[in-house]
Amino acid sequence: MKSAALAAGAATLLGFACLGAAAAKADVVYDYTGYDFTSAASPYTTSDFISGNFHLSSALADNLPYTAITPTAYSFSDGVQTLNNTNATFNVYFDVSTDSVGDITEWFIQIATGPYDTIRTVYLNPSNCSANCQSDVAAKLLSNSPFLMA
Repeated sequence: MKSAALAAGAATLLGFACLGAAAAKADVVYDYTGYDFTSAASPYTTSDFISGNFHLSSALADNLPYTAITPTAYSFSDGVQTLNNTNATFNVYFDVSTDSVGDITEWFIQIATGPYDTIRTVYLNPSNCSANCQSDVAAKLLSNSPFLMA
């Protein structure tokens, strides 16, 4: 069982980029890269950060209101553990919203193998939330970080 506490500096939205192949049945892949943690407890270090990706069968719609989505595959790492659709199916959430060109503007993504091994990244528009609008969480770990999709 992992236990640590992480905190990172204020997050800025890096943005999402969507990559899709020309083939009719190709998945669209959204990649995320967070910032280094600004504090960490073993086994984590300040060089660790959350990164990962998720696949959808088609690109997200323009002006999508905050809603749950179902990836065809996903994989996220926090520098210590890697959780994906084959080893983490406990408390998995993918909620996003998009702007007028389909770029992700808000998200809540959580992947867990149980109550202690968790990776979570959140960015909510501060005008739409009262607390914890930006955070990355790994195993019960808190840190701020942005999401990037490719």
